[in-house]
Amino acid sequence: MGCSAHNPPRLSPSFHDGPEDIRVPVQAESISSVTDRVKKSIVRITGNDPATNRELYICTGESIAPRKFLTAAHCVPEHLANSLGEEVQYQLEANGIRALAVKVDVAKDLAIVIVDLDKPAMTFRDEPIGFMELVHGIGFGHGLHFPLITNNFLLKHDSNLEVEGIWPGNVFMGAFIGGMSGGPIFDAAGLQVGVVQRGGQYIGYGVSVKTIREFLEE
Repeated sequence: MGCSAHNPPRLSPSFHDGPEDIRVPVQAESISSVTDRVKKSIVRITGNDPATNRELYICTGESIAPRKFLTAAHCVPEHLANSLGEEVQYQLEANGIRALAVKVDVAKDLAIVIVDLDKPAMTFRDEPIGFMELVHGIGFGHGLHFPLITNNFLLKHDSNLEVEGIWPGNVFMGAFIGGMSGGPIFDAAGLQVGVVQRGGQYIGYGVSVKTIREFLEE
């Protein structure tokens, strides 16, 4: 597939010199610690009925700059209006704060949302994911108010699925959960390698950092 393998943080201990030349193991950062860092970057995105404020759908977004969040296009009312061919009266919110979609690409299924929140920005990984590399999705699956985390293994990198309406992207063994759409997919170091977009019973899908960067630079 032309992928270059990425070397995740060492799982076996390395050593440094301690007092009196005692060799002390240096522990790799745990996935629990990495996940705790990533959690600080995400928001719970909702489309609410403006009359009743009832949540009509739930998605996830992640910070890419102060007040600027990345999510999936199908998580914002503008996309729903285009797909349904009619005006959709949804109020977009992130963590309960009024939000505004300022850029939407339906083909790539990506959107930028502005909201008055300042969260740590995710860092994109430069190297493609390696075949069968373990990564993780995170988001508000099942509409819960706390994020769920999935384990996923890369099967295909930036694959042309030859499915109408789906942009070439990464295919994973391991499903994503409804409500996680728009959330980051991250590696063992907490670097973003993609975005959650679709999930089946056993398979997950989302475009890669390459496509995300193209979208941001357009």
